[in-house]
Amino acid sequence: MKSLNKSVSLWSTLLEFLS
Repeated sequence: MKSLNKSVSLWSTLLEFLS
């Protein structure tokens, strides 16, 4: 579950960067 949370965090950062 922690691993998934980290993935979501990474994706959020990436999406913010692309936006």
